[in-house]
Amino acid sequence: MALAVASTGLAAQQTPQNGPGNVGVTTTRVLDNAAVTVTRFRFGPGSHQNPHTHPFTVIEVQLTRGQVEAANGDHRRSGLVDPGDVQIARPGVVHWASNPSQADWDLLVISPKKETPGDIPTAMVSYAPSTPATPQMDTVDRVLFPLSAARLALQIDDKRTTESYEAGSVIFVPRGARYALTNVGTTPVTVMSVGVP
Repeated sequence: MALAVASTGLAAQQTPQNGPGNVGVTTTRVLDNAAVTVTRFRFGPGSHQNPHTHPFTVIEVQLTRGQVEAANGDHRRSGLVDPGDVQIARPGVVHWASNPSQADWDLLVISPKKETPGDIPTAMVSYAPSTPATPQMDTVDRVLFPLSAARLALQIDDKRTTESYEAGSVIFVPRGARYALTNVGTTPVTVMSVGVP
């Protein structure tokens, strides 16, 4: 089985989202496979998204700290949001976001290719430097990404790599694969984990 790793380098596949009501939002497609699409949204200063819906569930994970104004159905929020904050927008629910500040912030949006009516397992996992990882196997597809730059050793089944990852680099682990992640850097790193049923 091949390792499925995608970088979020903002130079590739950037698309401005300046349609009606969308101003200053840029998207970068990070991963698109049979199970999931992952897109990085960059909200520039003063940017906003128009209210919209999707015919499928989307999982929105704050990647960088930022001042956010947003709505998801009847739930509205405004304030400083830290990396790792998760919002789930279900099919047909109106949602939107805006950046009222003078600093960019980024969001990763995970869109499963099939409907996920139940719970979506998410977790922030802290990895201390050089702590050996125990291989595990999931019954769901898994999207992993560090919330800061990191040097990680990754094993998926019998394939092993050691690489430097930027914040938001996406690692896809298909359901049924045995995987392990080890922080081989010198500082602790937090990795966001999202299960896609």
